[in-house]
Amino acid sequence: MENNKVKLRICGGTYSLSTDDPASYWVEVGTKVDQYMQELLASDERISMTTAAVLSALYYCDTAERAVRTADNLRTQMKGYYEDNARLRQTAETAVREKEQLRQEIYALKQKAGLKE
Repeated sequence: MENNKVKLRICGGTYSLSTDDPASYWVEVGTKVDQYMQELLASDERISMTTAAVLSALYYCDTAERAVRTADNLRTQMKGYYEDNARLRQTAETAVREKEQLRQEIYALKQKAGLKE
């Protein structure tokens, strides 16, 4: 991976990053942070830049934590579905074997009784 240098403008400040991610990703993230902070600052004149930064950090950390929990929950559900699928597959394979065994028994009984197929 190449090392990308990215400059972001957030609430009038310039922040430089060095990242392996595409620069466009961080520009998008920086734009979202800038917009959120600008909205906070515009919503109440008593909100300082530091308060806006802390509230933004809390908001985005909360969003990320909820996404992680949702992903963990989905992984747990998927694991259950895979286990159910494996049990059902085993049940189906057993049923196919039993069907074949019964088919052979019927054939043998018909042969013994002198019946034609």
